[in-house]
Amino acid sequence: MRAELKPFVDEFPWLQELDDAALARLDPGDWHLPSPDASHELAAAEDRLSVHLMAYRKEAQGLHDALTTLLEPAKLSAEQLDLLKETEAALADCLLVAYPRPLQTKPIGAKRVGRRVRQ
Repeated sequence: MRAELKPFVDEFPWLQELDDAALARLDPGDWHLPSPDASHELAAAEDRLSVHLMAYRKEAQGLHDALTTLLEPAKLSAEQLDLLKETEAALADCLLVAYPRPLQTKPIGAKRVGRRVRQ
């Protein structure tokens, strides 16, 4: 594992569900390491929402080799979305993206067009 990924894998252990090749391709440049207090809040929100959460820097650029290009986002109900927004507002220094449990990878070669994926 690349050294720059280790703190994120330690903080977000669900990243270990990705195979080594996928993990090696990822660019953590937009990821955010939360403070210990924020880390506990994120873990609690993950449990309440039954999803995996990833914290991104507020000024994230949307890097090409990011989790969002590899994984499908979680489908959240309005209630879950409200809880996600509340958690994000409480943390204030990051943006959150929810990924389903278990993780779902996007089809190889899929392109995101609006809100839909095309082959």
